[in-house]
Amino acid sequence: MTSFLQIGFNFLLASSSPTTMVACSYGWHWCNLRCVAALEFFSTTRLNAYVGIQQDEIWAVVETLFRESGGSFTKVEMRSRQVKMEDLVEGRRFLNIIREKIDLSQTSNPGDFLPFLSCQEKRMLKLQSENDAVLDELIGERRKKLGAYQHGRGRTNSMMDAMILSQASKPEHYADEIIKGVIMTILTAGTDTLLLTIEWAMSLLRNHPEVLEKAKAELDSRIGHKRLVDESDLPKLHYPQSIVKERLRLYPAAPLLVPHESSADCTIGGFDIPRGTMLLVNAWAIHRDPKVWDDPASFKPESAFEWGRMTEELEDMFEGIGITMRNGKPLEAMCRAHNEMINVLSET
Repeated sequence: MTSFLQIGFNFLLASSSPTTMVACSYGWHWCNLRCVAALEFFSTTRLNAYVGIQQDEIWAVVETLFRESGGSFTKVEMRSRQVKMEDLVEGRRFLNIIREKIDLSQTSNPGDFLPFLSCQEKRMLKLQSENDAVLDELIGERRKKLGAYQHGRGRTNSMMDAMILSQASKPEHYADEIIKGVIMTILTAGTDTLLLTIEWAMSLLRNHPEVLEKAKAELDSRIGHKRLVDESDLPKLHYPQSIVKERLRLYPAAPLLVPHESSADCTIGGFDIPRGTMLLVNAWAIHRDPKVWDDPASFKPESAFEWGRMTEELEDMFEGIGITMRNGKPLEAMCRAHNEMINVLSET
């Protein structure tokens, strides 16, 4: 569990005030971090401001698939296609740190029981130091660009820029350590989990072609073949939304939710829980509870590409072990552009 808590940025063994929502105890500091994340990342204004960036990222993946397929079925490995951060040297460096932290957290740490076997903890602390250096460089670079903008050279409007600009008026809310903690939390929680959601969903669709056909029929009737799906279309795409929800039920990205600690003595499900107890919520078990769900292990709720099978074998649905539930084997599929979408995709 020690290794899991150290995923939070700047988790100091001698400090009781980490700078992330993941490892921070409830109180003023946690409420402030939650407020910063809500205002700078998840407010309607912020999300609308970055719709263009989201669309660019989607088009980048679609363009890559279209270029590689070349009009015929082509084998593609999906996991690596979903992270454009790898295209930049600093992006690869940062992404590798995140991935190694997650990998370390998914293994048992003997040092939790035998302190002299603490090599895993030392490696995690070293990764934190490397992570700190990358984020310091990034914040310093953004400050220089903001200075250039204030002198009339260029323009910028990133989330990090907004937090840096807020330091002057609210230094206690937007200190560098808090900015780094918020960024690390968002990227760690939003990188691996998103990739896993997409990969598990595609694996399920390829194992259930009848579901894929229903989803394609709804997309054809509501969107057509003259454009790609836009975010504003999502509310009317009911069946694809059901597919995503059913995927999250069967294969939650985090089968064990973030640990909580009871702040007072309480009773849960008939069990007395003392104050200070670490509580782990098993979302996987809740989502497959036969008392709540009929046939809980079955997938019951498929676009611009036609997907074919590599072989007639079903996709390997082996569930990896860890704080995030990875597919045991990276998804590989045969991909080609849908004939009726070629004109639209060629515009990329």
